[in-house]
Amino acid sequence: MISIRMIREVNSGPHEDDRIHITRVDNNIEVSYIDGNQMGKKTTQNIILTHTALSTYIKNLGLMFLYDVEPFVQIQFNFPGFPCFLATRKSLKNEELQDTLMDIANMVSESWFADYSCSCNDFNDKFESHY
Repeated sequence: MISIRMIREVNSGPHEDDRIHITRVDNNIEVSYIDGNQMGKKTTQNIILTHTALSTYIKNLGLMFLYDVEPFVQIQFNFPGFPCFLATRKSLKNEELQDTLMDIANMVSESWFADYSCSCNDFNDKFESHY
């Protein structure tokens, strides 16, 4: 799962922050947006994307962070296999960082759909030919 935590105030608790969870569901990607403080109650909105649409979603999300009139003060990215990464609105203006975040998101989502199957006969044939 990829998770993105959008922090409204530095000293706010995690229950007050907005969150996005991105997971694989069958042959698609589900994006869940949890609004941490919508009139005193949490609301969740889900959309289903194709693998290729995820890049567009992440890119547009980044642009929204940059141009928001009431911006989040920090955004925390959590990718499988990577340490969590905390960014500010200012740091997200860096194109190298934008490219890196896109590359990681694409790499993770591609791994969800990779075919790691291997025929046992292929393995045995290669093993026996060496010995």
